[in-house]
Amino acid sequence: MTLLSKIRLSGKFGKPVYVVSALVTLVMAGFTVFDPLLLPECLLLKLASIPFIFYLISVSGQRQKMYFYLNLGISRNEFRIIPYAVDLVVFIVLIIISVMIGNAIS
Repeated sequence: MTLLSKIRLSGKFGKPVYVVSALVTLVMAGFTVFDPLLLPECLLLKLASIPFIFYLISVSGQRQKMYFYLNLGISRNEFRIIPYAVDLVVFIVLIIISVMIGNAIS
């Protein structure tokens, strides 16, 4: 199973993780566009939000869907880690772009 197919499978299971993380990421990117000096605070807030998102998703009752996808060849750890890894990559790219735009504006 390739990495892209694992990401697709985790996208089907982890839609709530992707949606909530994307909202936090977009808000942080918006803050850094208007004030690039808020970058350290945004990074700390993003890192602090990860355990809360993980807790909310684990409590929400998505476990029955997980067993279906485990039979398709993705491990439980990959299932939990892939959405956060994808979100981290997207977060870093958006923060870099927003800081560049913020520095160009000011």
